[in-house]
Amino acid sequence: MEHDNITVAEWLEINKNKWKKTTLIQCELAVKNHMKPLLGHYKLKKLNRATYQTKYINELERKFKPGTVKLLHSLFKIAINAAIEEEILARNRFIKIVIKDEDTIASKAKINFLTPMVMLCKNWNNSL
Repeated sequence: MEHDNITVAEWLEINKNKWKKTTLIQCELAVKNHMKPLLGHYKLKKLNRATYQTKYINELERKFKPGTVKLLHSLFKIAINAAIEEEILARNRFIKIVIKDEDTIASKAKINFLTPMVMLCKNWNNSL
């Protein structure tokens, strides 16, 4: 198979035979349910950090907790590292990807509402 034209989905299928049996089921589910639907149609060599972040990580963050996103990201990086070992890719472009943690999500979820009385007092203090 021509390495320039191999898609992410094709590489994941080729590579899955190299996984340890202990992680095979988890990896197969990750590939089937997340990696292939979100990234499978991209050419492996052309997939860049920005696309990976927006089309994969950001989508996963909308559905899952950070621990699950980090796990799925780790599994994808394993597949990418295997492509490097096979000299399909020159380097792993997906290291140091930012994944939101629980604290970041929790702090964004908190919205500071002011009561009408507090607003009235603030406005009154500003007018003095």
